[in-house]
Amino acid sequence: MDSAAAEPPRETGTWLIVAMVAGAVALLTLLGSSGFVFVISAFLTTLFLLYLIRHVAFGVSAGLWGRSTLDSPADLSFQPPISVIVACKNEELVVDTLVDRLLDLEYPDDRLQVVIVDDNSDDRTGEILDARAAEEPRLRILHRPPGSTGGKSGALNDAWDLCTGEILVIFDADHEPDPDTLLRIVRHFEDDQTGAVMGRCVIKNRDDSLISRLVWLEYLSGYLCDEFGRQAVYGLPAYGGANCAVRVSALNYVGGYNEHSVTEDTDLTLRLLLAGYRIRFDPTALDYEEAVPTLAQYRKQRYRWSFGHHQCWRDYGRAVTRANTLSPLEKVETLMFLWLYHVPVASFMSLMLIPLLLLGLGASLGSWVLVLFPLFLLGPFLQIGSSLLMTKDASPKHVWLMFLLIPVVIAYVFTCSRSWYNGVRSKPYTWVKTARKGP
Repeated sequence: MDSAAAEPPRETGTWLIVAMVAGAVALLTLLGSSGFVFVISAFLTTLFLLYLIRHVAFGVSAGLWGRSTLDSPADLSFQPPISVIVACKNEELVVDTLVDRLLDLEYPDDRLQVVIVDDNSDDRTGEILDARAAEEPRLRILHRPPGSTGGKSGALNDAWDLCTGEILVIFDADHEPDPDTLLRIVRHFEDDQTGAVMGRCVIKNRDDSLISRLVWLEYLSGYLCDEFGRQAVYGLPAYGGANCAVRVSALNYVGGYNEHSVTEDTDLTLRLLLAGYRIRFDPTALDYEEAVPTLAQYRKQRYRWSFGHHQCWRDYGRAVTRANTLSPLEKVETLMFLWLYHVPVASFMSLMLIPLLLLGLGASLGSWVLVLFPLFLLGPFLQIGSSLLMTKDASPKHVWLMFLLIPVVIAYVFTCSRSWYNGVRSKPYTWVKTARKGP
């Protein structure tokens, strides 16, 4: 493995907030209160419209071509040597089921290696893995010592040193892939330009709670509309953190997993695209995972995703605008992808404008913010509807479930805004492990 590690995150510090406040004061002084509200409203209106158009485009593409993609036959004859890696940290509740599912995967034994990392667990994870490995020669267990750093990225990098495959396939400890998932994922690497492939993750515990049902809807939209739409419209799906694969030579070229990032998947997506590789999404490569069942866990998980996504914008936003590996249209979509978690921050700004608009300041355009904010919410609803139709799972109860997403979205707005604020202040992220339910 090359030693060319990814760079530490770009720090901004409080100077960015000071600069924003100074800019706002200067704009307010120059334009007056009504002019200031007008300019901010124009920015928010344009932003919401652009993302609404994006949502509609993805929803339409899923509606037109999604079902045929799910039903189309697949050539599964391409079977290069691969290594499956799973990083585990205190996963005693799910690791036995994980091993069972990995051993059930359909792939030639002489081309399949399975490496499971016990990342210095303080429960029975390591003990369970050692017992299973003693019975199954296909399993290789790596125990990271105390003091090991880098989190999941560090564990994957350490495991990579032991791997013999041309392709690395990554799962999380709570995941249960379908038997043919490996065959469906790796077939896309027959194209030398493919650097990574993402499969589709499905929520397996949607009936545990209201939150898990809402997460199930989110995942439907995220994979069957967002990922499918990015691939259908732009050819730019993202690499995810699990049920995904990366070409070893591509990973080596970009310097491995970034141990400074809390969202190593988004970080790797950007580095692969900037290096000229392409990412593919296969909605037929299915894998089942647990959804968080409570609002508190949901907010913690989404805080991490948002924090990492904002970090990737600061780290790679400039590089995307200068990249010679992306067309102008692809640059626009990649920047919009990086700005996904900034839109909730903009939504928070629009909510702050409401008192000013009620006072008549900037009302000529500002009132459109109040119209377009709910329209922006309709975009994800359209994506969810298209996804339900694709899976033939649409029913009246799901319509009511979509409306219950609204208060969750409002909580999401505040969560993303807090993560953005902490990110620009260079406040370090404290890792919070997602609790598992188990079988």
